[in-house]
Amino acid sequence: MKRVTIQDVAEALNLSRNTVSRALNDSKSVSNDTKARIVEKAIEMGYSKIDLKLKDVIEAEFINKRKNIAVFASGELSEFWHRIINGVSAELNKNNCNLLFNIINVDDQRDLIIPANVHNNHVDGIIILNIFTDDYIKKLNKLEIPMVFLDYSIDLLKEEMYGDIVLVEGEHSVYKITKNIIQKGKKKIGFIGDVSYCKTIYDRWVGYKRALVDSNIEVDEKICIIDSTANHYYWGNELTDELSKLEYIPDAFVCANDAIALIVNKYFENLGDKNNAIEVTGFDRTADNGSFEVTLTTAEVDNLQVGKRLVEELLWRIDNIDRELEIATIRTTVKFKE
Repeated sequence: MKRVTIQDVAEALNLSRNTVSRALNDSKSVSNDTKARIVEKAIEMGYSKIDLKLKDVIEAEFINKRKNIAVFASGELSEFWHRIINGVSAELNKNNCNLLFNIINVDDQRDLIIPANVHNNHVDGIIILNIFTDDYIKKLNKLEIPMVFLDYSIDLLKEEMYGDIVLVEGEHSVYKITKNIIQKGKKKIGFIGDVSYCKTIYDRWVGYKRALVDSNIEVDEKICIIDSTANHYYWGNELTDELSKLEYIPDAFVCANDAIALIVNKYFENLGDKNNAIEVTGFDRTADNGSFEVTLTTAEVDNLQVGKRLVEELLWRIDNIDRELEIATIRTTVKFKE
């Protein structure tokens, strides 16, 4: 096997042999950043003549430059959220950042408790994965740490943006889903979702209404379940109680996500609708558990991309603290039931 030389390292980095030589001899004429890059490449290529003291100093310098990024999530996390977190973790590792993960429960939000690792460590930025109470977000804002949000409270958005926001596109996707139902001749179409909960669900509600209006169909809120609730219709009893109160059963339901759609399907199956005569659509594509077959018309979200985009936005914000806040939107792909 060929012995790795200083010239080999220099060529790999497109630097002069003299610069690499001076860096490996710990010359003060070479910056620590360049030194670290050269030492890292030399180790990677198998160059053997590296002073161990220099290696330790450079590694310490490298570690000290790592940014600490806190990630806040609430409650139990499904596979949908795990994939987003995997995307966050991968992008943080790629950018030499530490991840400080925190679960914030209902009591923490009520009592405005900030995690100890945010108080005790220097935190460079915060990623908010779920919707927290407005008061909790305002408490975090007082820390003056850059924040990026995945989705955002509707009420808070009317008042103030406390950080950059990354959204999953919903209005156009749900418009397409609703128009597809209408093209099948169905006109009595309801919507289910807590439209006052967050921006993304509200956008889906807007897409649903726009599709009906564009088709000259009146929006009938008697077959819509849209009021604010404690669990946002994600739990069975909360939603089935509302379904049982409907004045009449529509031809179809457009649901804010797959979790809601599955509860609706199960409810009507138990009432005897074994052939799914009532069409039910979702969003997020969590019902198929990653299978190739599309069992529910839905909108597919690239969760890994969402996670990576959150990190990209936060790192950009850290380096551009004085720039105006942004709202970034990630496109979804509609998947029609096969």
